[in-house]
Amino acid sequence: MLGMPASALGVPPPAAEPPAPDPAAARPAHVQKTMLGVAIPGIAPLSSSAPAVGQDAPAPPPLQASPQLHSRVRTMLGVSVSDMHAPQQAAPPAKQGRVRTMLGGVGAVQVPEEQLPTVVPAPAPFAAEPLPAAPEKPTQRGVPAIVVVLVIGLFVVVAGGVGAFFFLRGGEPLVATPRLDDSGKESLQVRCATCPDGTKLSLGASAADVAGHEALLVLPAPLTIGDNKLTVHIDRPGSGRDEDVTLRVPVAYRVRVDLGTLADRPPKITVRVEAAPGAIVKVDGKPLELDANGKAAYAVDVSEETEGESAEVKKIDKQIDFEITPKGGKAEAQKLTARTGILPLKVDAPGTELFTADASASVTGRTKPGSTVTVAGKPAEIDAAGRFSAKVDVEGVTSIDVVASAPPLAPRHAIAKVTRVTDLEAVAKEMDAKAPLGFDAFVNVEASKGKLAAVDGEVAEIRVAGGQTILLVESRRGCASRGNCLVRVVHGAEKRLSRGDSVRAYGAVAGSVTAGGKTVPEIVAPLLIGKAK
Repeated sequence: MLGMPASALGVPPPAAEPPAPDPAAARPAHVQKTMLGVAIPGIAPLSSSAPAVGQDAPAPPPLQASPQLHSRVRTMLGVSVSDMHAPQQAAPPAKQGRVRTMLGGVGAVQVPEEQLPTVVPAPAPFAAEPLPAAPEKPTQRGVPAIVVVLVIGLFVVVAGGVGAFFFLRGGEPLVATPRLDDSGKESLQVRCATCPDGTKLSLGASAADVAGHEALLVLPAPLTIGDNKLTVHIDRPGSGRDEDVTLRVPVAYRVRVDLGTLADRPPKITVRVEAAPGAIVKVDGKPLELDANGKAAYAVDVSEETEGESAEVKKIDKQIDFEITPKGGKAEAQKLTARTGILPLKVDAPGTELFTADASASVTGRTKPGSTVTVAGKPAEIDAAGRFSAKVDVEGVTSIDVVASAPPLAPRHAIAKVTRVTDLEAVAKEMDAKAPLGFDAFVNVEASKGKLAAVDGEVAEIRVAGGQTILLVESRRGCASRGNCLVRVVHGAEKRLSRGDSVRAYGAVAGSVTAGGKTVPEIVAPLLIGKAK
């Protein structure tokens, strides 16, 4: 990767993405399905088993990954986070009496291995004389999926003119080629034709043993642009000759990808270039002016990939073209590929939008365990499962910025809009003026997804926890078949209501939820008005 193409240096190709696990595989066959139950307090319900109303909620079993939030859930009260789970473990046996309900449990976050940060280096530059081929290295597998994240290959150093020079001593050459070691450190691949196995090469505080006439010697400091003179000490085993050999390694330019700027606002990937004076540089076809030190930077905005909540682990995969023409040399067009995962982030309360008469709003949600979360610029409390919570004062229209971070993964940003009003009924009148859909009009959720809908009826079941209110409502509005118009309503604030209370809710059609053999539409409602019976 330093002065040679990645393929010649034995860099393994990206592993193929594993197939998504079958959520049905982890579901006990004998689990019953009803529409009753209470989820674990403090977290939005998921598709795990939950007890009947009035019982203590047991700790939920680990969930299998699922690519969509609602399409595979098995509860009607709750929010699926099947793709936000810690490392997979076998689900414990179902206890007698445990039932699958509309109220669910909690999951953590799984970061697939193939989405961990990598940067595929550029191909090699031209060389004035042939360079020895780097030894092939077998593909390594089995990198831990969550906690252990190694960022390697972030540097691409290209030696212009000649990839390596040598010093002749007694007619025998010592040849060195710049490259990276497995941890991404700049190194020299040294070939010594007169060095038997066991010879020790040292460069400052760095040392390496020769095997097969080759050794990989980590550089004490990165190579500079221009000629680099390095003195390597050769210590042959036994009574063999020891000597110091001076190498001259010229470097015409260096290109590296900086993922540290993903934490900026707006988030970006930065291509940093160093080149000898007089070089002409283009990145993504745009000219890049070098400063007096021969350095320049080019930012690639990734806001589109990192903005907005997502229950799944997404990834950034950018190919960046660059072209460098050294002074008096030929243009070299090459390509970098920057790839990294993006943290999942689900904001349960207040959701993307909320109308409230209260002076403050609870902000709750979930992300990958071990992450840090800021809410409105202040650190939020987060537990070992990745659940976070905070309280924010609101006045008028307040935009609350929620950011989840866990380097080297890219952070995710979500905005929650909270509007404080003095009269919720006035907001309901404004909603009614927009002609929201009634039950019979939105029961076909595929045709009505994302459209404004209204629910007006009695509470059939309710769960209030973790800053959310989740209800099953027997709606009367637009229902031609009374008693058969059940709707699941999710509201991003806690409302103290009971079964039989009257409610009105306005919000977008989000999808449908199936449990106990029955499928009902789901509405995410920023406005909820309740009245005790």
